[in-house]
Amino acid sequence: MKHKKSISLLLAAALSVGALSGCGARDAKQDLPVGAAENEIIAYQPVEDGKMLITIRAEYNGMPENLEEVIETKFPDVDIVIRLHASPNGGDEIGACLEHQDFEDMVFSWGISTADGERLADNFADLSSKGFVSNYYTSVLNSCAYNGRLYFLPGPSKIQGLVYDQTLFEEHGWQVPASLDEYLALCKTIQEETDLLPADFTFKWASGLSVVLNTWAYGEVLAGDANYQWLQKYAAGEESMIGHMEPMFELFQKLLDAGAITEGTFTREPGNRSKALYSEHTTAMTSETQMAPIYAQKLNSDHQYAMMPFWGGNDPDSDYLGVESTYNIAVNKALEAEGSEEKYDKVMEIMAWLSTPEGQLAMIDGMGMTISSVKDVPMVSTDFTRNIEATIAKGHLVPKTYYTRASDSKAFYETFQQGFWNIAKGTQTPEEVMRDCDAKVLELLQTTPEEKPAALYTAAAEDFSRLETGLYIADALRRATDTDLSIILVGKADCGTLARIYQGDVTEIDLINIGLNTFDAEDPDYNKFAVTTMTGAQIMEILRYSFEDDPAQQRSFTCFVTSGLKVEYAPWAASGEHLVKVTNDDGSEFDLNKTYSVSYCNGSFTTPGSSGTEITDPIIPGLEPEKIYQETFVELLGPVMRADGEIKPFTDGRLVLNWDVVEE
Repeated sequence: MKHKKSISLLLAAALSVGALSGCGARDAKQDLPVGAAENEIIAYQPVEDGKMLITIRAEYNGMPENLEEVIETKFPDVDIVIRLHASPNGGDEIGACLEHQDFEDMVFSWGISTADGERLADNFADLSSKGFVSNYYTSVLNSCAYNGRLYFLPGPSKIQGLVYDQTLFEEHGWQVPASLDEYLALCKTIQEETDLLPADFTFKWASGLSVVLNTWAYGEVLAGDANYQWLQKYAAGEESMIGHMEPMFELFQKLLDAGAITEGTFTREPGNRSKALYSEHTTAMTSETQMAPIYAQKLNSDHQYAMMPFWGGNDPDSDYLGVESTYNIAVNKALEAEGSEEKYDKVMEIMAWLSTPEGQLAMIDGMGMTISSVKDVPMVSTDFTRNIEATIAKGHLVPKTYYTRASDSKAFYETFQQGFWNIAKGTQTPEEVMRDCDAKVLELLQTTPEEKPAALYTAAAEDFSRLETGLYIADALRRATDTDLSIILVGKADCGTLARIYQGDVTEIDLINIGLNTFDAEDPDYNKFAVTTMTGAQIMEILRYSFEDDPAQQRSFTCFVTSGLKVEYAPWAASGEHLVKVTNDDGSEFDLNKTYSVSYCNGSFTTPGSSGTEITDPIIPGLEPEKIYQETFVELLGPVMRADGEIKPFTDGRLVLNWDVVEE
């Protein structure tokens, strides 16, 4: 979005169709600009005449930094608005969006890959018949499929391979292996010639074991259509590991015999493995992502590192790499509705371009730190990637493997991990482990998870927008803390709220979703509710800080909402002019010289660092909390909400959005 003076008009209520479900104003007779609503901020600047507004859901650390610029450069007739989402610790914000079919036009999300297939079908357009789907590697598409349908496509992926200490290899004259036998021989040579561990893996967590073994043995037990069909039947409890998975267990035994894996691998801490490779230099290899050079730099290593593929056999095509999508891309099913044909066609045009080498390279932006799931996309060649470029060119990329369709699969992977550990200890045979895994799949499929009734706190008479949710939180906090005023930040994951209250029962998980404790921090009082004393002038300064005026940061917005005041904002005004008017809640003049007790979320009056945990640049220098509440969001505000009974958005004008003031 760029600053524009010219705007076009659209009925506000129509904005929610194919854009943001439920975010349009309730007064369908009131004309508002495209991107505006009575109760929500959708576009952060006016939409230029003739341009189509397309909204995108994105998540923190789950989208290209330059996504808006990439799409708008290729499609100058569209105006991209990115809306950030986040799920608080212990919450399920994307689950709530799936349940209520509340998504933007396009979705860039790492979370949808674990969604139930029926929910995927309810929320997202089926892409399986689109021609651009054929541009993707089949192995990666298989990980996205549900009943033969594709409701999302994979974005660029992280690479998982064997990272080796290039400096040690050169010092000892070791050659990079090009087959399984060469790798096993190298491990034995390292043990004979040095005191180093040939390889230092960590299988302490089941995920570490499954990623490594599934990738290493992929060519034998998981690659190709026949193996894919076996996996689908196995996940449904219709097949056995016995008679199919023996090559994986044979490979595991060879790695044990060569000293590449030991019993201690199953208790190894991930951090200690990293120290061994990057700072202590006591091992030659480990399983790692393409982030290895960055990890080495952080640990001040003076060695050089590179990556090789996992060789599952001696055939020249038995090399594979593990991949995990950094995000997946979907299209809102609402765009299939009558009246949205033009936007649907434009979004599919964008999807088609993003599925080409040109579109992929634009998203990856030449960083060379991720690889594309689209064929014929060149990778930036470096010393680190040189040994894996041929593997990538073949499309030998192994996605995450799912051995069961059970909703809670943790117990299976624990059985899988324990079984291999027992083999390493000599207490179980491969056949016994396979039988245990088979039995666990059937047990999980036949077991209905016990559903504990969710604690009910209140009920919402209708959907709330994000801003309306923030206003309700502020009001509940003011009453819970018995302060004059309350100020809540909307639009940021750290010390702010990004989620919404939906119509219907409001349970504990819903309160966690809208809670303000998304990120942990080094300061134990960060993200806690607090009370302090402020002057009216200081409060005005806080409110003036609403909205981000730096164009480079306008993929998000921040807005302070209050309880105890009436505030009018002009979201599209010039920098520093967004705050139009502030009065007391009864409409009387707000006294700038008076002092007020104010409740807020500690940290929301400062500018957080990039991690969300480093606190810098306080809006009011010297302002400190006088009281910190140790209660959680649910503990402090839950009783207030329960006492409210049925709730609905406030309609008393405590927040007014003025769309008439536009930057010249």
